[in-house]
Amino acid sequence: MSFRAKLLLAILPLAFGIVAIGGLTVFTAVRLGESPEAMLRQNYQSVLAAQRMREALEQLDAAASLAIAGRSELLQAEAANRQRFSDALLLQEASMFERAERSPTEQIRMEWPAYERALADFGRVSGDATAAARAYAEELKPRFERLKQSLDEILTANQHAMLDKSSAAREIARRTVRDVIVAAFAALALGLPISIVLVRRVLRRLERVAAAAERLGGGDFASRSRVDGGDEVAVLGRTFDAMAARLGEYRASSLGQLLEAQQISQAAIDSIPDPVVVFDASGRLIGANAAAARLMGTALPVPEADGLRHLQAPVRRAVERVRDHVLRTGTAHVPASIDEAVPVRTVQGDQYLLARATPVERPGMDVAGATVVLQEVTRLRRLDELRNDLVATVAHELRTPLTSLRMAILLCLEQASGDMPPITAGLLASARDDCERLQATVDELLDLARIQGGEIELHRRGVAAAELLGAAVAQLDGPARARGVALEVAPVAQGLQVHADVERLQLVFGNLIANAIRHSPVGGRVALAATPHDGGVRFEVADQGDGIAPEHLPLVFDRFYRVPGATSGGVGLGLAIARELVVAHGGEIGVESRPQAGSRFWFTVPQATPSDAQNP
Repeated sequence: MSFRAKLLLAILPLAFGIVAIGGLTVFTAVRLGESPEAMLRQNYQSVLAAQRMREALEQLDAAASLAIAGRSELLQAEAANRQRFSDALLLQEASMFERAERSPTEQIRMEWPAYERALADFGRVSGDATAAARAYAEELKPRFERLKQSLDEILTANQHAMLDKSSAAREIARRTVRDVIVAAFAALALGLPISIVLVRRVLRRLERVAAAAERLGGGDFASRSRVDGGDEVAVLGRTFDAMAARLGEYRASSLGQLLEAQQISQAAIDSIPDPVVVFDASGRLIGANAAAARLMGTALPVPEADGLRHLQAPVRRAVERVRDHVLRTGTAHVPASIDEAVPVRTVQGDQYLLARATPVERPGMDVAGATVVLQEVTRLRRLDELRNDLVATVAHELRTPLTSLRMAILLCLEQASGDMPPITAGLLASARDDCERLQATVDELLDLARIQGGEIELHRRGVAAAELLGAAVAQLDGPARARGVALEVAPVAQGLQVHADVERLQLVFGNLIANAIRHSPVGGRVALAATPHDGGVRFEVADQGDGIAPEHLPLVFDRFYRVPGATSGGVGLGLAIARELVVAHGGEIGVESRPQAGSRFWFTVPQATPSDAQNP
């Protein structure tokens, strides 16, 4: 017998019990569903007809009573009620289903014509109050009472019939519940033990195969299941045994090939001139190439928890930072600029290394590790320093003649403002504005050069975050109003303070808020906020502008970079200066943006400690 047939045989008793219980339940449910329907169908028409006859009869009796009091004209309008009674009587005769209502129905059929004749006679004497009262009391009222009594008997018969059928339905439901419970217990009592025995016999052979597979996974290549029979489990066991035998042979024959492949892989990594180190998912060093070994001054490291202890401190911090970024986020770390390069002393002299990292991914794992490459960028760093020196020198040389030119233009405008032709005045005003923009650019270049050269000393003190935001808003509220943009400050937690140079941070705020105002639409708003963040304070400046495309986000803090299509606002130094000042404070700066969804610039600075607040 096949394995499938054995499983089907194991579940057959329970399946039979379920089918039996289901059939009984469906049969009873159909009976219960038909009983209320039968009650309504058989008795509803009779009850409705009796109600209508009673209402029409009571209307006729009321009109007769009023006629005695002199309102005989009401009898003329009771033809409709007589017709209603006759129609309802026909409906009652057509819908009689209960034996108890036949006799009162026949009584009504005999009494109704006599009542109509009495009503007609009453109408003829209704003008004489005495005769009308006598006719009402002797003929009309007794017939009314007999008709009403018959109608009550019809209603009572139908009510009793509905109560009897409801009791019968409840009795059916009670018996059904009892039968279903008995059938369920019987099915469990008979089917469950049989199914358990059959399933255990089937699973016992599967457990032998599973145990052999577990031993094989632990490295025991001599493990065999040895399952006899001709069903699918036996075929699986024989297939597993054959696979285990082939794996044992393969392991014995391919060990040398594996060692050779490992040596080739290590040689390929060693051929990379830049240092490469590899970490596992826990951050443990598991491999490195020859360049990394030379940098550490040791032989190729073996896997160890603190394998970076041989690296110089700046390089070690850079490697740990990018490694932790990859293991924490699962994404690669790409340096934002050459400024992230760290110095290292080697036998060839001082060099600069730029750390970049990528995640190591394997099927079934989010991040299996991280690979860190230390790119040698000494020449690029020197070129960058030469460029900075050149820019600083040119800016310094331009400052003096630019100041003189600006003063000369201002003097010309002041002394000859009344006698000067409008065209000349316009040209001089335009030249003055260009000089002021060029002066601002030169000042920014010099500030950036001093910051990068370490010539600016930070005067830190404890200051409230709310105070910083208030001063920044006060400084730029005028330009914001002129453009029709509202500056909004979110509530700041009480007591939240930073340890920073207030003047330098106001320069950061000035650049970020000015950019937000410039890129916000008329009627828009710029939102400022300060919140605690990872031991520091995170400041945010959010606008409602057009946003920044994803490909431009990594470059917005570079010197002289401007997003294509952005509104004019400078030469691209403001954000670079802001980044240098934030980094000088030991913080980070970034931007979150999407096209047509605005931008959110943020930066962090250290939070003030109690000693900072007491000693500003």
